[in-house]
Amino acid sequence: MTRCYYKDKECIKTFLRYPGNKSKLLKQIIPYVPDDFGTYYEPFLGSGAMFLCIQPEKAVLGDINKDVINVWKQVKKVNGPTELYELCKKLTEELVNKKDRKEQLKWARKKTKQLNEMKVYNLQRASLYLFLNEIAFNHNLREQKHNQYYFHGLHKIGHLDYYLKHKHLNINISKCEIYCKDYKQIINECEENDFVYLDPPYIHNTNNPIIYNEKNEEKTLIYEIKEQIDLLTKKKVKVMMSMSDFPEIRNLFSEYKFIDIKVYRGYTNSFCNELLILNY
Repeated sequence: MTRCYYKDKECIKTFLRYPGNKSKLLKQIIPYVPDDFGTYYEPFLGSGAMFLCIQPEKAVLGDINKDVINVWKQVKKVNGPTELYELCKKLTEELVNKKDRKEQLKWARKKTKQLNEMKVYNLQRASLYLFLNEIAFNHNLREQKHNQYYFHGLHKIGHLDYYLKHKHLNINISKCEIYCKDYKQIINECEENDFVYLDPPYIHNTNNPIIYNEKNEEKTLIYEIKEQIDLLTKKKVKVMMSMSDFPEIRNLFSEYKFIDIKVYRGYTNSFCNELLILNY
């Protein structure tokens, strides 16, 4: 069993910028994590903020984004964090040496083109993806189509110094299993008393489908996830899901427990409500 971790462990910060990062919400989420569970599952891994905070003894992690999983697999290697950091440091030095912002943007777009042309998911690709995500506007390297990226704007250069000083990636995830698979394949092996944290793409209208992969075009992702949570509940697996808050979601998951989470949105300069949905 994994015992309650957050009382005696320092939270490890995320090293990968990714949309939907839960780093700023952990203080609100962590109190609702079970004190005891078997294996930890996170099938929508992304930046992995929850996993890094929990630091479970045993975990199965997954995502369908090949570059996300490539970064995590490189970090899992014995010297991976150090090698990634050194490569990112060299990229930072290259960018800072450009004479003005226009040249820096041109350089970043050239590097993005190189990323798109890479055929092998290795350390070099991981470092370039990790770095471009860090320096992209809003830390979001936009994806035009499957694994094809567009660098739309440069973040403030001041953030590069922060990256050099603090992104050491000093973590050990050697005991974790990491897969580039559909989320259903990841959670299919769950057993009684395992703990699953779901952080899928947020929806704001159940009539507006989010296509997670090519196989779920006929139904929205949220209805498919509801079916999966029902199945996990029957298996006595503990499930927590983060989701946007609106009436259709509350109706759909009405038999489960809701926890209100307050989230600050900088672009509106206001707070909004999100949900934690629990089956325990």
